[in-house]
Amino acid sequence: MKLGLYHIQLMRYYEEVLAQAVRNYAFTGDKKWEMRYRAVEPMSDGLLKDAIANTDEKIKPFFIVMDKANMRLVKMEYGSIDLVNEGKKEQAIDLLESKEYADQRKVLAGGLEDFITKIESKTFKLRRPF
Repeated sequence: MKLGLYHIQLMRYYEEVLAQAVRNYAFTGDKKWEMRYRAVEPMSDGLLKDAIANTDEKIKPFFIVMDKANMRLVKMEYGSIDLVNEGKKEQAIDLLESKEYADQRKVLAGGLEDFITKIESKTFKLRRPF
């Protein structure tokens, strides 16, 4: 797989879908959100693992950091899902509103967003006709 802007944007999209699905599940208990989370999470994880395995050695450390943050988030998110399933919605929400959770989202979502911005600015500079 040749890693491109589309793949990074897809990683960012998956991160948003997962965060929203788990929050919606914690607040509503509606199983459709748990199902959405469980359907998207393996695709998100696979995309990050592919990036690590198939990207340039200069960029690989970035994706390793993103993957570590993602693994921490997924652990907390599945923990939140488990809490909801045990009837502990307030604890699930507390977990998703914790500093640790916010910090890991900042690493993953912020890192991907910065990466996208850098790629887009380089692309723009290359295409400028003046």
